Amino acid sequence: MLLARHTPLGSGVETWGSPEFPQPLRLTWYCGDESPPVALVTSARAIVLRGGEVLVVREPGDRPYIIPGGRCEAGESSEATVRREVLEETGWSLGPLTPLGFIHLRNLGPRPPDHPYPYPDTFQIIYRAEAALFHPERMIFDEWVASSAFSSVGEARGLPLRAGESALLDAALVQRGQG
Repeated sequence: MLLARHTPLGSGVETWGSPEFPQPLRLTWYCGDESPPVALVTSARAIVLRGGEVLVVREPGDRPYIIPGGRCEAGESSEATVRREVLEETGWSLGPLTPLGFIHLRNLGPRPPDHPYPYPDTFQIIYRAEAALFHPERMIFDEWVASSAFSSVGEARGLPLRAGESALLDAALVQRGQG
């Protein structure tokens, strides 16, 4: 099995979903270029680098994260998803993508009504990407992203990131030849 072949970088429980139907999830982070089963991949994300900087996104409420991306649309590859989502969330187009790892999400609660995704296990694929061009006119403003900006790697390491995000940043830098 996929998970047995990889060592977790970190794990934690978070509550996602709506206030009417909150869903506790266990997120476990992994590094590696092996892809999870396509039928279980619901999202694609990337650590976006530019020189000695990493793209930091802030949620409303100011929580930072360094893996922008989102849900795959029907028939869309994970590569196309991450390119579209990062562009919509941050305005940045991406250069080459390199597989970096994945997040395993285990739903710990009852199946939500009308849940359109696999249950209880899903995956998010994580890539390392280089920022290409900034297209602010392509950004779509919604309730998920308050702002985004590049920060030095040192500054990003000082942010209250999830343990898995920090470990994936280190792996991205090693993969890039900077670790």
